[in-house]
Amino acid sequence: MVKIGLIGNIQSLQPYVSLVKKEQGVEIIGKASHGIYDQSGNMIIPVPEYAKQTLIESADAVIIEKANMVPFSLIRDAIKRYTHLFIQDVSDLTPDQCQDLVKLIHEAGTIVQVGNPFMEIPAINWIHQNFQEPAYISISDRKTVLPPRKELLLPVLLFAQTIFHSTPQKIRITGIHHKDSNVAFIN
Repeated sequence: MVKIGLIGNIQSLQPYVSLVKKEQGVEIIGKASHGIYDQSGNMIIPVPEYAKQTLIESADAVIIEKANMVPFSLIRDAIKRYTHLFIQDVSDLTPDQCQDLVKLIHEAGTIVQVGNPFMEIPAINWIHQNFQEPAYISISDRKTVLPPRKELLLPVLLFAQTIFHSTPQKIRITGIHHKDSNVAFIN
């Protein structure tokens, strides 16, 4: 039996819970909830509440809503303990921390997967199956608040790495921010 733990807002993790429940030989053993107590979320997943460290020590794999909910030292310990991790969002780790984790992942043989919002777009699967090199992709988005550069670039770089199995050779970002309407257009 594979034991799964959940860290984060249980309502946000509901799609993953639904997938896990369909698998045989998999059991959700506990959760480390984050945020306001949500009765409906608690009713949907009737499992015990754990401290994050205890949950990571008890589970074979942990689904984490946001990487910043778990301290870097605890992520390192989880990898060393052979606990597989799925992190729903792109992390705020420094490049040195990422290199340290990659080295540990290779040594331990632990699986660590990071979710990417671009990969949830149905058209991306078509691109992944049908693209031919050389490839050119233009991504446009509208935001009411202009996010920091890291939040703009990191998902796109991970997207390119996943689709093309290599890093992009050229990246150009252009945008317009209209202060009166509080809308930013990014390409």
